[in-house]
Amino acid sequence: MLKFFRKKTATENKAEQPLLQPGQLREFMRRFAIGSKIRYYPEYQEDIILDSVILAYLVNGYLIYSSQDLDGNGDTSLVLKRDGEGIRLDPIKQCSIVIPAASRGEHQLDYQRRDTLKQTGDLAIGNTITLLGQQQQGQVAVVETVVSKRTKLKEGHYANQEVAILRLDSDSFILTDQRASQRLQIHFPAAIELPKDPQSHPCTLLDFSDHALRIDLDGFDPEHKLIAKDKPLILKLSLPGVNTPYRLKGYTLRRKGDEIVMIINAIGRNDDFLTIHAMDILEIKSKLLQLPRA
Repeated sequence: MLKFFRKKTATENKAEQPLLQPGQLREFMRRFAIGSKIRYYPEYQEDIILDSVILAYLVNGYLIYSSQDLDGNGDTSLVLKRDGEGIRLDPIKQCSIVIPAASRGEHQLDYQRRDTLKQTGDLAIGNTITLLGQQQQGQVAVVETVVSKRTKLKEGHYANQEVAILRLDSDSFILTDQRASQRLQIHFPAAIELPKDPQSHPCTLLDFSDHALRIDLDGFDPEHKLIAKDKPLILKLSLPGVNTPYRLKGYTLRRKGDEIVMIINAIGRNDDFLTIHAMDILEIKSKLLQLPRA
């Protein structure tokens, strides 16, 4: 049976208040489910969003690979079923989330953000990592963690896998509403530009939500060869009263038929692309709100 051991400090040997109640841990595991894809940003760099997956939870030194391994009486007790035994995990004094030590999505960042990521160290020990859970009923769970350890697991389901152990700060857990105020529904003509393609291809902007856009390709690329998941593209947006069209650079997050969701991470400035910031987003959104169809 795999259990993480470490020397306790004098403070830890004293009587401690539980970090979480069993019911609270179950709620965390529902919002940040084992095996689910998560997004995160390191060291409060909200414009550097990376992807990972939750491999396990580490509770009081025991690795939990599946929520089905847990038993107990709802909100009052927590039992880990392992090798025919029942191990009591309450009171919960320690709780961490285990993810791979290598993240995904760095290749989609522009040069400026990759440089910032290199300086912050991504999943370096001591870094604050803010996790963004899967959206449920229009809400996204957000919680802060700290990288307490990087290690190679010696046994268990992920033997020889290098992982990062993220210590949970339960007090930072919040639910953010992603529904009403942020998404701007619209129906406005735009154009798609692709790498090494001198032509612009007409499309329709359907909605605008911070760094995410929903676009109708208007019949372009019916065979899904040019525009597919993770492929780069540029949205060209000519708005009334603006002399120079906006050029928003990013990649395709997903595609269904003629509709795609595009994540934007840079904006065209003087024949170059720079990291897009909140002020740029607000400027574009404010102009879209002035359109008759907005």
